Amino acid sequence: CKEKNYSLDPEITYFVANNVQNNIRELEGALNRLIAYHEFNNSKPTIDTTKNILNSVLTSIKSKSITCKNIVDAVSSYYSIAVKDLLGECRKKELVFPRQITMYLLRKELNTSYPSIGSELGGRDHTTAMHAYNKIDREQGESDKIKQDIESIKHLLYNNC
Repeated sequence: CKEKNYSLDPEITYFVANNVQNNIRELEGALNRLIAYHEFNNSKPTIDTTKNILNSVLTSIKSKSITCKNIVDAVSSYYSIAVKDLLGECRKKELVFPRQITMYLLRKELNTSYPSIGSELGGRDHTTAMHAYNKIDREQGESDKIKQDIESIKHLLYNNC
């Protein structure tokens, strides 16, 4: 900020510093984005505008640090099942549902292709991954429990990486 002769409230500086931690280029890019937006709109930065402006940057940064293995591990941990069971062939309900959640998160968080999801999860067909994604997407809109489970897994995922 000093280098660019721009001042930010400590709350905004803290938010940016806490959320952009991978490298100095990303930090500088986030700052440049904030400055450009507020200078263009002739407005003063607020924490809300900062969150809105940096939302896409933060999502991109977070998803870069997440891998398929991280998602599998988070789902496995959340549901207290072994990774080998999650990736295995067993079709018990207590394994199928977490497996579908895993497929959903792989698609949603990493934008992984359906064939890749099937391959990552024990060589399943891409249509299985499509069905899982669509099912969980639909059910989370209908069930607060599923929505809460997904948010809890995301919390595990992004706070452990």
